[in-house]
Amino acid sequence: MGARRPQRLRDGSRMVEFELRAENSVPVWRHRVHPILSVRCLSGVTDVFVRVGWAASVEEYADRHTVRLGFDDEGEILQQWIDSDDYKALFAPDGVALARRLARARTLRFGFTPFNASPTVVTFNVSGFDAVIQSVARTCRWKP
Repeated sequence: MGARRPQRLRDGSRMVEFELRAENSVPVWRHRVHPILSVRCLSGVTDVFVRVGWAASVEEYADRHTVRLGFDDEGEILQQWIDSDDYKALFAPDGVALARRLARARTLRFGFTPFNASPTVVTFNVSGFDAVIQSVARTCRWKP
């Protein structure tokens, strides 16, 4: 898992971020993207998001998109994730809960529907995430 060292921002807050590239790329319209899973603490807020590299399909609520999560051999969980400002990333609704769940998993399957493309799934090997989550938890001062 790629790590960025903790750093101080202009407002004095700390940030730490970990990134993990998907095991596979996926087709979107006329090219392919290779999504990246990110977990970060920024200004005391824990975010888990996937840089999908392409806008997600249009749904009932313009800023929310259905994603399908699967951990290890478990079944899928449907969630509504929020768009980034550039429409190329999707943010989990509860970053701390998802980061804690990732720490107990070996693999994450992430399914979404890109704009103007078929539904797709990428896989992330999150083994070892339990070791790096401590830095995020300390920086964001998680409650036990």
